Amino acid sequence: MPALAGPALGAKPDQTAPASPTRLFVVDDAAILRRMVREGRRLAEAKETVRLEDLKHQLESRRTARVKLAFESAGAPARPVEQWLPSRRQGTVAVVNAYLCDRCGRWHAAAASGFFVSPDGLVATCRHVVEGAEQGVLFVFTAAGRALPIEEVVAADADVDLALLKVPGDGHPALRLAEPPPTGAPVFVLSHPDDHFYVLTEGRVARHYRAMQRGFRPHMMAITADFALGSSGGPVFDAAGRVVALAASTDSVYYHETRRVQRDLQMVFKQCIPAVSLRRLAEQQQAGP
Repeated sequence: MPALAGPALGAKPDQTAPASPTRLFVVDDAAILRRMVREGRRLAEAKETVRLEDLKHQLESRRTARVKLAFESAGAPARPVEQWLPSRRQGTVAVVNAYLCDRCGRWHAAAASGFFVSPDGLVATCRHVVEGAEQGVLFVFTAAGRALPIEEVVAADADVDLALLKVPGDGHPALRLAEPPPTGAPVFVLSHPDDHFYVLTEGRVARHYRAMQRGFRPHMMAITADFALGSSGGPVFDAAGRVVALAASTDSVYYHETRRVQRDLQMVFKQCIPAVSLRRLAEQQQAGP
């Protein structure tokens, strides 16, 4: 069975400390975790977030919204990753579920991934990130260390496992979207696997295929770049630094597999949703440049 790539228990996004003179982006995962737990508790106690029950109802009732999404054509010239990565990092977020544990009596946080698609606070992620939250509050945590309450689910589609969330504010660092690249093209994933924030992995497009599911069978994209629990909704970039897909799930292949035992892991498929699938959520379309 495919394994969903997030959220992960205890995951939290990153606060960074650029070090001079090299200006390295240094991530302190433990500090991020503490900050996310504090912010989640604060938002919950101040009742600044929409109830999970209401967000989940919106998942079911809102298929499309009047939003504009521009997609650039495939095949833009490649640029060195270190040139475009810093700005893309600012537009990549964590979607955090903070909750009070009924077993230990402490607050915890579970983080998946997402990214801004518009300056006015639209965030794209996987639908199962919202659906999988069972208690507590849900909010967005940015690379700058800001905790933003989710005001609403603007649109969601269960067939393609996508959701658009709205957070307050304007001037957010929206990422550029593009058509999917062909098989063999280089790709890069930026996400938060298992409490490790803002991890960049590199690979290739392994294939394009149709999902094996009943009813609507969406176009999917398999890649060789690693991602894991906590990466769901994270942006997959082409060599020009444009978002071409979202990390969604993994599917492991074992040499020996029964209902109770899995042995001798052979291969892990990294399954992604092409960014153009976000068009299903948008009532209005806008041509790219």
